[in-house]
Amino acid sequence: MAPQQQPLELILARNLVQNISTPALVADGEGALVFYNEAAGAIIGRRFEESGRLSQEQWRAALSPPGGKATAENADTLSLGLAGSGATHGRFHIRRYDDREVEVEASAIPLTREADLQGTLVAFWPVGDP
Repeated sequence: MAPQQQPLELILARNLVQNISTPALVADGEGALVFYNEAAGAIIGRRFEESGRLSQEQWRAALSPPGGKATAENADTLSLGLAGSGATHGRFHIRRYDDREVEVEASAIPLTREADLQGTLVAFWPVGDP
């Protein structure tokens, strides 16, 4: 069985993210992580080629710090962006793959075709020391 073709919006977003120096990721319409660039990999602590595609539950569990800091007040803001509710911005804590915690600011931009959510582009950067 041939792999399912991704929507054009995701292909173009991946191409953009691959060619910028700002840490960024692309999620599909279900919130699954389908790509992140080298700069994001440096913050996360693992290259995309090492992790591959992750469901929303998998990547949220992998990057959520103990104690629920990632689900603080602004985490819902990012969820709204992933759900296609318009561009959003918030500050979060993530857990790197080496278990260090990093505070980041993130902006989520829904990728739509007409009124249908195709995915989300999320740009993020560390606050203070990475």
